[in-house]
Amino acid sequence: MTSPRDLQDEMPGDGEEDDLMYQEDAPKPPPEEEHDHQVLQANVDPKEWLLEVERVSAKLKVVMPNDSKEWRTHLQQTKSYKQVIETQFPNSKVQLDKLTAQLSQALERIKSKEAFINTQFDHRALDYRQQQEELQQVQQQYTELNEVVMNLQIELKNVGEELDLVKNEMDEKSSAATDTTPIVKMKDAFKRLRADTRQLEVRIGVVSHTLMQAKLRQRPTEDRKQRGVYGDSRATGDEDQYDEQDP
Repeated sequence: MTSPRDLQDEMPGDGEEDDLMYQEDAPKPPPEEEHDHQVLQANVDPKEWLLEVERVSAKLKVVMPNDSKEWRTHLQQTKSYKQVIETQFPNSKVQLDKLTAQLSQALERIKSKEAFINTQFDHRALDYRQQQEELQQVQQQYTELNEVVMNLQIELKNVGEELDLVKNEMDEKSSAATDTTPIVKMKDAFKRLRADTRQLEVRIGVVSHTLMQAKLRQRPTEDRKQRGVYGDSRATGDEDQYDEQDP
């Protein structure tokens, strides 16, 4: 890329104008300073001087940055763009004019077709609007009836649950009324009670007979014989009585 200095050299007249604009008379030094500007004689070894120059020469180089914002670069780019536009614009303009004409014709055809379609299908569009309105009304009625059906289904479910509860209560009451199990248990208990009562009566008779014999043994022999006979007859009578009471 060309540097700003090269662009300045290529542009005719720019350097001269700059020289005229910035040209100034060099001030003459006063007589006292002329002696200071005379050539100095150095006593430094030339080899050491060359080594020092090589050491610091890399640091003393001034690199001019390639600034893209410099106005001369912008001016050159603008001129190049202008040339490109001047060469390409005529062909592009012709193509754009053709494209404009084609688009205009296409738009005219579309408008004519649209007008024809509107005239031919106007009554069908009206029928479609009417059917659309009827469909909306039917859908609204459907939603309302659907809500009514849902409410009735909920009520039916509640009534069914209540009916099941009533049936369960009736079944429990009927089963309790027809159940004869408690009566059978009572009869069995009464039979066992009668059997136990008979056994107790027999045991009481045996115990009373044993006591009677023990009393008779303590009396004299004569009385024991008489009362022994009486006791045997009494015991026999008691046993016969118990036997008659047994089922």
